Amino acid sequence: MPERWRSSSPRLAGALIGVCFLSACFSGNLARERWHQPLDQAWVEQLIPGEATLLDCLAALGAPLRVEEHGQQTLLIWGWREVRGFQVTASVPLGDRSVNLSWADQARYLDGVVAFLGPDGTLLLLRQGQLGSILPTKKPRPRLVTPD
Repeated sequence: MPERWRSSSPRLAGALIGVCFLSACFSGNLARERWHQPLDQAWVEQLIPGEATLLDCLAALGAPLRVEEHGQQTLLIWGWREVRGFQVTASVPLGDRSVNLSWADQARYLDGVVAFLGPDGTLLLLRQGQLGSILPTKKPRPRLVTPD
């Protein structure tokens, strides 16, 4: 490659990128979205494992979003989510096609409280945090396998 092309290559590349972005379409948005109301921490703290019952949990925290059975335990699940952030999108036309670029700075939260109740309706355990990490993993149920 001739020396003059090597020295002009960065400038040429910069010029081509500049021309592409002159014909580009840029957009951006700032958004905030909230699903459900976070629980009052004082109400959560009044529930003491071994003492609180199903009725105590419902009176303090209200109706859960979901109720699940996990073995002999019943799980009451409360959750909320807040999404906020800024996003920039660019679309650069290239002939009959276009290239789309996107950058987002979003903080996503899926927080919640899970109450583990025993068969008698007594609170065994109360967990708080991101629901994906505090919910127990479901084990697949055994199934009958028959030979063909």
